[in-house]
Amino acid sequence: MRKRIITFIALAFAVFGLLGSTAASASETGSEPAGVSSLTELKSGQVGTLASEEIDYAVEHALTDPTKYCAGNGYVSGCVQPYGDVLWIKDNASNGAHVTLKWEDLDGDRYGKCRNTLGADAGWARCNKDLPENHRIAWQLAYKVSSGSDWSYSPVYETRV
Repeated sequence: MRKRIITFIALAFAVFGLLGSTAASASETGSEPAGVSSLTELKSGQVGTLASEEIDYAVEHALTDPTKYCAGNGYVSGCVQPYGDVLWIKDNASNGAHVTLKWEDLDGDRYGKCRNTLGADAGWARCNKDLPENHRIAWQLAYKVSSGSDWSYSPVYETRV
C-alpha cells in the first residue's frame, strides 16, 4: 500500500510539474502585437468583449511630483502617473483644437480617453482614474495640427500602474 501511495505522489508531481512548466513557457513566449500604430488598431486584434469607452474631460491642475511616464511634441504632452492612477494632458499649441490621451487596460477590458478642451493657456490638466493595480496600460496622444485638420497620433506607449 505504501508503495502505491509513493508511486501516486511521484506521478502527481510529474503531471503537475509538467503542466506548471508548460504554462510558464507559454506566458514567457507571448509577445505584444508588432507594428501597432494606434490603440484602435490594437483593440481590433483583441479577443473578447471590451467595456464601454470611458470619456473624461481633464481638469486643470498643476503638475505634481510623483513619478510619471511622459511623452510629447509641439502639439501635446501627456503622462501616466501609476501612483494615484492619474492621466496628465497638456495642450502645447494655441490652434483651437483640443488634445486627447487615449488609453487601454491591456490586462482588462477598460479603455477610454482623457480630453483636454481647456486650451494651451490652461497648462497641465488631469483625469483621475481608478485603474486595477499592476495592470499594463497602453496609451497614446492624439492631436490636430490645426482645428480643421485630421487627427495625428503619437506612438503607443505602455506603463504598468
